[in-house]
Amino acid sequence: MIVDFSNAIPISGFRMRLKFMVGLGALAAISGCANVSNVNSMEGFLPTVEESILVLGVPQGYKVSLGPGNYVGYKWTQEKPEFDTSNTPSENGFVIVKIPARTGQKTYGLVSITPITNDLIPKKLHACNGLEMLTFEAEPGKISYVGDIQIAKDGNIEMIGTASKVRLKYSWNPDRAVDYLKSRYGFAASRLENKEATVIQRSGHAPLFGRCFIG
Repeated sequence: MIVDFSNAIPISGFRMRLKFMVGLGALAAISGCANVSNVNSMEGFLPTVEESILVLGVPQGYKVSLGPGNYVGYKWTQEKPEFDTSNTPSENGFVIVKIPARTGQKTYGLVSITPITNDLIPKKLHACNGLEMLTFEAEPGKISYVGDIQIAKDGNIEMIGTASKVRLKYSWNPDRAVDYLKSRYGFAASRLENKEATVIQRSGHAPLFGRCFIG
């Protein structure tokens, strides 16, 4: 389901140029440091005791960014908002990433969703301060299905003051994940475990551009 971004609020003059430069710098940093591809199906698939593999259903035509963070009270705060651990496109409806293990108070958050387009500056959807988001535990040495996300239809875009938010739908379809792993990774499907996401408010982030989503 593709969200219509055509009514995004324009930004003019110096502010727009500043955001343009900052945005390009952030994109360069992410592409240089983050995991930008799904796990290779031929070699090195299984995680070590210090790694974890997350399997997340994501609509084709989008990529998702996961960032490390911590639970602080009843909210989640990203450790380094300028750095995401993964920035990975959906392949056949799934994102499958191998990342350092994090559990307990230290988890990963779904910090942004980006439509894959030819735009110079992608029109991201962000997990914003005060809004609900999804967080995931990445258990050591395990392969975990953590659910599916869908982007709301255009009619479900809601306005918040001068900004807007896009509602995400979180769903649970482990059989589909097992079938996909069998078709692509074969031997790994038998090791797939289920680990539901936690829905929690995000603390301390307001995007420079793009829209907010609510989980």
